[in-house]
Amino acid sequence: MRCFHLFLTVFVSACSVYAQGIVIDHTCADLDDIPQPWITEVQNSIQSHYAHTSHGGQLTYGVGFIEDDNPFYDCQIGNMTLPTVSGAYCVFDGQETIGYVGPQDYWQTVNGLNLTRAVLDNNPALDTSMWSWCSQCNSYSEAQIQSYLDAMTESILTLPLFTLQETPREPVPPDTTDTRGTTR
Repeated sequence: MRCFHLFLTVFVSACSVYAQGIVIDHTCADLDDIPQPWITEVQNSIQSHYAHTSHGGQLTYGVGFIEDDNPFYDCQIGNMTLPTVSGAYCVFDGQETIGYVGPQDYWQTVNGLNLTRAVLDNNPALDTSMWSWCSQCNSYSEAQIQSYLDAMTESILTLPLFTLQETPREPVPPDTTDTRGTTR
């Protein structure tokens, strides 16, 4: 009877926690905080396009280290291609013709937007597209930031299933030289 009571207490407590929601973001250092069914759901139903400059490679390397430590977190990353591995979170890394993707190759120019559209058009299984900044944003003017936001808004409105996902960055402290008040 004690085991049942303990199970019921843990079950009800867990349901209460999940009913309130849990936050899993860039501060989460314990993957055990993420319910395994959520990981499995992503692996079975989400495929992503990920374009980035040098710093963005930290994500792809990090995922590889996590999977090396625990194969449950299966993630397949294709260099300029979309892997098709059942039960794995599959990621198209780069654009179709380039691996290192600067702003001009993803959103900043007509050619960059066309490269991004080509990846999405030629890979209809993709659910999301994400581009990761390096340090370009640190020196961008307010007009350049607005250009980025406008390009992303246009993409969201014109591309089916396109989702804007921004890589997490800590807010810029108010006492820095950034007078724009921009959170990056």
